[in-house]
Formats: sequence, C-alpha cells, structure tokens
Amino acid sequence: MSDKKIYIFNSTKTDIVRLTELFREEGQTLEVHSKIPSSGESFPHDSALVYLFDYECIAQSSRDDVIRFFQQISQHNIVVYNVPENADRRMAFYDLGARRVFDRLSALEEIFYGTRWLIEEVLKAKEEDTLFSRGQLEDIPLATLISSLGQEKRTGVLKLITPLSSGKIYFYQGNIDEAWVNGHSGEEAILHMLYWNKGNFYFSATEAMRPKEHIALSSIALVLLAEQRRALFAENLKKIGPYNSILRAVHIGDIRALHPDIDETFLEIIQKPHLLEEVLENPVYTCYGAAEKLVLLKDEGLLEVNQPHKSVFEAPLDAIPSVPAALDEIILNRYDIQQLKINLKIEGENTGKIVVLGSRLSGKSEFIQRLTRAKTQLSEAKDLEVAR
Repeated sequence: MSDKKIYIFNSTKTDIVRLTELFREEGQTLEVHSKIPSSGESFPHDSALVYLFDYECIAQSSRDDVIRFFQQISQHNIVVYNVPENADRRMAFYDLGARRVFDRLSALEEIFYGTRWLIEEVLKAKEEDTLFSRGQLEDIPLATLISSLGQEKRTGVLKLITPLSSGKIYFYQGNIDEAWVNGHSGEEAILHMLYWNKGNFYFSATEAMRPKEHIALSSIALVLLAEQRRALFAENLKKIGPYNSILRAVHIGDIRALHPDIDETFLEIIQKPHLLEEVLENPVYTCYGAAEKLVLLKDEGLLEVNQPHKSVFEAPLDAIPSVPAALDEIILNRYDIQQLKINLKIEGENTGKIVVLGSRLSGKSEFIQRLTRAKTQLSEAKDLEVAR
C-alpha cells in the first residue's frame, strides 16, 4: 500500500504478534519498539505512516520524554490504545496530537480496523493533494497542457491514456525531462503523443523528482516541430484511409526483399488484418513513421486497405413506412473477430460479413455482441446454429 512504515511501540509479545499478523496481511511494513526514545536518541520521522502506541509503553517512559516525542511527531498520524477508561486521560492524548484513542475494552482487531481506516484516509488525501489536474484531451489539447505546465514551472508526471495506448511525460521545473509511450522514449515519444486528439490525462505533482535530462529540445521547440510535421502526417493518413480502415500487408516476401529496412516486428503486425488506428500504436515506429511506411507499401501494391462503408437497401418507402431503408454495418476489432471465428468454427485468415436480419429494435447489435463473447458467456447454444 505504501513505502512508509507503521511504528508500533509495545512491549507485550502477544499484542505485537497479533498486530504484526494483521498489518502484514495488508502489505504494510512495520517496525516495533519496546520504549519511547529518550531525549538523546535520534529517530527517523520522514518514513512514518502511523505511530501506534500502547498505553503501558507510554506509562513506563518519563513524562518529559513522552511530551517531547509527541511534539516531534505531531505532524504525523498518532494512535494510542489500551488507555484506562478515564475521559481526562483520553482527552490528554488528543491534546498531544493523537488522531485516534482506544480504551482497554477495545480488541486488537478493532484497533487494527480503526488504524487501517485512518491510513486509507491519509493516502487518499495525499493522492488528492498531489494530483494537480485531470481531464480529457478533447477539451485541452496536449500542446496546451505542455505550455501551461511549463509556464507554472511544474515538476511531476503527466499520464495520458487513450483507448489504444498510454504514455507518460516527466516534467522538471516546467521542462520536459523524459517521456515514453509504447516502445518509444524521449523526443520521439513526445512527438507521437502530440498527435493524440482524444483520451484522458492526469498530472501528479512531486518535488522529489530528480532531473534525467534525456530530452535536449525545449517544450516549445517540440510543439513547433510536431506542428511542422502535422501536415505531412495528415496527408499520409489521407492516402491510407480513415482510422477505422482495415489494412493487411500482402506478398510479405516481396516486402522483405524490397524493403529490408522495415522492421520484422512491424511486418508481423501488418501481415494480419488490423485497424489503421491500431497499427499506428505499434511498438516499433511512431505514428507518423508508421504512416510513411504504410503509404510506401500501399503505393507499391503491397498493402490492402478496406474502408468501412454503409450498404443501402433500396425499397419503396411506402412498402416499409416505419423502418429506415438502410442497414448499418458494424466493424469488429481483431479480438472480436478472433472470438467470433472460434464460436462459428470459421477457419483460415479470410474475413467476410455476417448479415443479421431482424425487425426494428429486435436486438441485432446485441446478437452480434453475444457472438463475439467466449462460449462460456453465451446464454444459449442455439444462437450459433441460427448464425450459421
């Protein structure tokens, strides 16, 4: 849960064993002490998540040491348990800075759950404090985010999540210090992500980050470079087709012979049918680099591109007055296609179409979705027979 420790001050062996079992089941790191440090002893405070004190351990220490130590750790979370049933004593510990105080009637399990709740609240509050911003790229483009973080000289991590990929950009005092996405890093990763126009972003601020200095160009220079390349990237995409076009490389042997510089991993990806938007998020080339390769292969007849379309059913309007005269086409992704082939026992790499006829609002789309689920999720086996 955290890289910080829970410090337990207790000298009763049975209590220590039970509390250790409970907290370690939660993945917490513990450090046990039998007495409160005296004035001459040093004690680490930065690594503390919670201080857990048994009252008997406090009672065996000098009053001055207790007050001094509580003052030193007052900025941290303090829990005191096994306190006598005396309201004045309970209030005294609250005055010293304790967040929770348990009397002797409280079982160790109750103390554990109360402390665990406190830890969860602390971690949640810290996460909210460190999170500077969140939103969608549709509302705030990445170039604008980079500019804003630079002007405010922020240090932290900007995480980007799209439907097909995710990446991180590290900032140090407003400058982009490092970035990665898919298999790309540095300036190439930044340029790749600057072409994303949809997805979510989260920025977590931190002052403890050390500069890596892996990117030589300034943030402004990177944004300007991306804009210079944007026109060529858009032109290449126009030559290939829409993002939901299905493409597949043909004559792989010819491609290897004519273009030995094209990475083999990239060829393995495009030799099977994929959506264009999936290919652009490959681990070998950036989106603009992949687009250049695809245009080259398409111009040489080594890349098949099938663009989605809608089929129109011609019929007199008065024959079907309440039903639109059109059939919508659903484009499945590669995972849905693979599962559908398994369910319908379709062999080979060929793709095709499945026509589902039904009345309006009869659940045709839901029927297709059910066909793309694993067999254990299909409610009725007869669905497969109908489709065949």
